[in-house]
Amino acid sequence: MSMNRTPNHPALMTGLFEPLGKANQYGNVTTLSSLQCAGALNTKSEEFKIKLSTNTALNNVLDPTYIHYLTGKFLPLNDGLTPKLTYIQEIAAPVMPIANNTLNFTNCAAINSLGMVTSRQEVVTSSGNGTTHLEVIVSHSNWDPQERAHKRFSIKYIVPGSKLQVKTFNLFIVGREVKIAGRLVDFEMDTNMAVVVVSHVAVTTSHQIGMSSSLPSSSGTTLVAVKPACSPTKFTPKAPAPAKSPTPGPSHKSNSLPTPLASKNLKGKGKAPNPSPDPSNNGATASEEEFEDKSEEEVIPKRRRRPRKDILKDAAKRMKRS
Repeated sequence: MSMNRTPNHPALMTGLFEPLGKANQYGNVTTLSSLQCAGALNTKSEEFKIKLSTNTALNNVLDPTYIHYLTGKFLPLNDGLTPKLTYIQEIAAPVMPIANNTLNFTNCAAINSLGMVTSRQEVVTSSGNGTTHLEVIVSHSNWDPQERAHKRFSIKYIVPGSKLQVKTFNLFIVGREVKIAGRLVDFEMDTNMAVVVVSHVAVTTSHQIGMSSSLPSSSGTTLVAVKPACSPTKFTPKAPAPAKSPTPGPSHKSNSLPTPLASKNLKGKGKAPNPSPDPSNNGATASEEEFEDKSEEEVIPKRRRRPRKDILKDAAKRMKRS
């Protein structure tokens, strides 16, 4: 059973915000604030209103005399309404009083988002140096806790044409899911779209697949990257080494002599028969240790000596008598 569910591709924002007044005392806690933007090339200075919202509780009201550090869901809907930041109350923290504010946080609102690329276009920069940058439209969707519905919106991302960022142009492919980190620099009022300069990008699929198979080739076909099959290396346990048998002493040599076969001559005049090799051992009679033990235990037969002179004399006398 297939289920058509809206994917959750959120956009998160972190920054310093100055409350422009007191929050409302009913419904969700909502406070007006502003974002200081200077454009992608720092050529202008403009402030855009934003709504800071959180769940209903009186202790979640922001102090209007302090600058606050906030982080949460960023919902810049493309319908002309004021963008909204649903911040996490547990992370909200007062930074310093507004009267003592010496900070300049223009173009310092950090954006961390996940979305789907819908279009891309390389544009020549208006600075006049001839460099190009990449403009990417990414579609997002996130849950709006106040209206209890998924909201879809798009954000324009500008990838600078610097030496490091120009190598990431091939990662932005239409239909690919990307993870982007950058800073909010502007709002396009004609398209009601937030503009973010990209600092880092990551893809949720393989880099090689995106560079080889997703880019159209000259022949019109799509290359498919196939992962080479590899067989894992198997580990073989070592066999335990055989224990050496103790060498028998001279008193045990008589007991360790091999018994003669019944089919052989029992008079002792013949040569000692060589044991037939075992075919299962590839012609080897025994292991090296057994062979050394048997070679030490073999009895060398006594040599036959010449008869004594007395025996020869007796034999000669007998021959003379006969």
